[in-house]
Amino acid sequence: RCCRNDVDDDDDARDIGHPGSMDASQLQRRVVIHLDLDCFYAQVEAKRLGIDPSVPLAVQQWSGLIAVNYPARHRGVKRHLNVTEAKKLVPELVCVHVETIGDDEGGHVDAETAEDDAHDKQSRKVSLRRYRRASWRVMSALADRCEHVERASIDEAYVDVTGLAACGRKTPREIAEDVRAKIFAKTGCVASVGSGPNRLIARLAT
Repeated sequence: RCCRNDVDDDDDARDIGHPGSMDASQLQRRVVIHLDLDCFYAQVEAKRLGIDPSVPLAVQQWSGLIAVNYPARHRGVKRHLNVTEAKKLVPELVCVHVETIGDDEGGHVDAETAEDDAHDKQSRKVSLRRYRRASWRVMSALADRCEHVERASIDEAYVDVTGLAACGRKTPREIAEDVRAKIFAKTGCVASVGSGPNRLIARLAT
């Protein structure tokens, strides 16, 4: 199984295998799924705060946006805009600040109460703990379903489902959609999925 409690971004999950170690027949039969969690930080915050997915929402770090959900994107809001610019485009945009740690208080501050002024930026530091924990739950759910899982980042993973595809009961696409549905059922997270004979093609198909 691939998942560990330590979920720092640079941690590697179990390698799903390098194509160079496979012969031609194995490469032809290989099926890899790429899973990408949609607007992950925004998903986590919407779920935590009970905000409807149709509401435009962005996650901010100080005065800039680091994640934007699809309803906000469709109205022109993009990552790296500042909050003022984004609010001009979508006045009702919900902006949630990432969790921060205050060295002066030694504790975590909820996103809603974090300040974004210069003094706060100098005295506090950003914590991605909330997103790392959510990522770990997704990767654990993947590992429960699939034997070979490789965590690519906090919101991405590759899954080798060659064994499942070899059974012939489902197509690679059906297997990918099944994995996607299982992730949503267990964690409430929505993901995009793509499949192919290797990581590159699976990623392009996502």
